[in-house]
Amino acid sequence: GLGCRITGKDYNGRLATHVAAGEGQVEALRVLTGLGCPIEEKDDAGCTAAHLAAKMGKVEALRALGDLGCPMTEKDKNGCTAAHLAARGGHVAALWALTKLGCPMGGTDKKGCTPVHFAIQEGRVEVLRALRDIGCPVAVRDSDGSTAAHWAAATGRVDTLRVLRELGCPMAEKDNNGCTAAFVAAFEGHVEALQALADMGCPM
Repeated sequence: GLGCRITGKDYNGRLATHVAAGEGQVEALRVLTGLGCPIEEKDDAGCTAAHLAAKMGKVEALRALGDLGCPMTEKDKNGCTAAHLAARGGHVAALWALTKLGCPMGGTDKKGCTPVHFAIQEGRVEVLRALRDIGCPVAVRDSDGSTAAHWAAATGRVDTLRVLRELGCPMAEKDNNGCTAAFVAAFEGHVEALQALADMGCPM
């Protein structure tokens, strides 16, 4: 034979199964696992094949990974689940697939952030609505006591603030330093967000 090692890793510590998952190559995943390439190992960043499929929104790859026994509850070195990465990327269908595969939607990373925080950071309002429909709370706080409204205020995205209010997120609470979302918007210089929060009755 050619002597190719099916379990060799690249410079990121990724196996062929990691790469196939991230590219959505379902048949390749099945062949690789049949040839003995591990499906559950992590790369140097602590990511499983499921993390990489979720990051790229590869729904069919996620389903195949579930069938092949890839763990769906693992966290990477930052404490992120596959759901965090799907939320950051705006991959709604991947989030629905992950919840059916048993991946927790409300899990926190090392900073106390859930997929909701990741969606807010990227302005993914469609993800916020999907997470609510899945049953993930939007009234969340990180380890600094910052609510979803604080995070949205920090980005200055008015549409995100409005969706959070629509979803029932408290807009007037303070973080661990006693700051409101309006204070954060003012600090960051986001005038439109500040006005929107004032219109919502958020204290300064």
